[in-house]
Amino acid sequence: MPILLPKLGKRLVPVQWVHVPEAEVPVELKRLNYIFFSGVPSITQPLTELAEALRKDIGWIRVHTLIGEQATRWKAEPDKTKAHDLLLRGSELAEAQAWVTRRKTDASPITALQVAFLAESAEQETIRLSRARRTKLLLACLSLLLLTGLVGWWQQKALIEAYLWRFKMRPTVLSGDQQRKAAAERASEFSDCAVGCPKMVVVPTGSFSMGSPIEIGLPRERPQHTVTVAHPIAVAKYEITFDEWDWCARLGGCPAGIVAGDWGRSRQPAINVSWLDATAYVQWLSRMTGKSYRLLSEAEWEYANRAGSKTHFSYGNDDATLGEYAWFSG
Repeated sequence: MPILLPKLGKRLVPVQWVHVPEAEVPVELKRLNYIFFSGVPSITQPLTELAEALRKDIGWIRVHTLIGEQATRWKAEPDKTKAHDLLLRGSELAEAQAWVTRRKTDASPITALQVAFLAESAEQETIRLSRARRTKLLLACLSLLLLTGLVGWWQQKALIEAYLWRFKMRPTVLSGDQQRKAAAERASEFSDCAVGCPKMVVVPTGSFSMGSPIEIGLPRERPQHTVTVAHPIAVAKYEITFDEWDWCARLGGCPAGIVAGDWGRSRQPAINVSWLDATAYVQWLSRMTGKSYRLLSEAEWEYANRAGSKTHFSYGNDDATLGEYAWFSG
């Protein structure tokens, strides 16, 4: 029978009945519950009770033995590094701490060595987790810095543009209420940034006769017809200057290197630009300000230029004085 027990995964517990007088029972044993083998008709009943008791507490007893062995090896190890490696951590430590809470009052006491072993394990686990958290935080910060650097490199053009717009050109874009107030005031002026934006003038609604009368002008300019501007529009007070154009070019919205020749740059009107160049400028201005800028239609330009005049030309009827108001060829 003893030979077959290991194959069956069983253990043999020899039991010998010996009568022990009450006075000779150790104090620690007296504190425990007894299973009496004397005064019973058969040994089967107390053996069954003993087996049941062992079955209920065998798990706790096994852990007690395991932790005792681990604590003994830890205490005996002279090398601090190796002793540190013998400590419990993670789920093993959590299970051991839970084991302590499951101890019954009549179970074997947890030794001082086991208590010290578990306390040292808990302290080192706290240190390890704290270091792990700091390491994760450091890695997260480094990753964020790297990501920020990559985004900055990828979006450097947009970042430079935003910086120049915010801190150099200094936006002064009108709010919705300010726009409505400006639109209600005839010839009110505003600019959507302090530096580099054109000064705008509000042109009110109204009508005018577009085209030439029969007695003057060319056939393609006839017949005269009435044009109505139904909504107020804001028109640049002056031609776009090279200073204003160069801000657009600097921020990548317009072609750079427009040749001025002897004309000069600075506050001189921008020249040698095509319709596509001019369209790029108003698109850039719209993107920067969030407002809708565009080129004027021919009718809008003439309406704004006439400023309510009824004469052949915006300045009067005599074309002999045209050179005083415009440079032209032909």
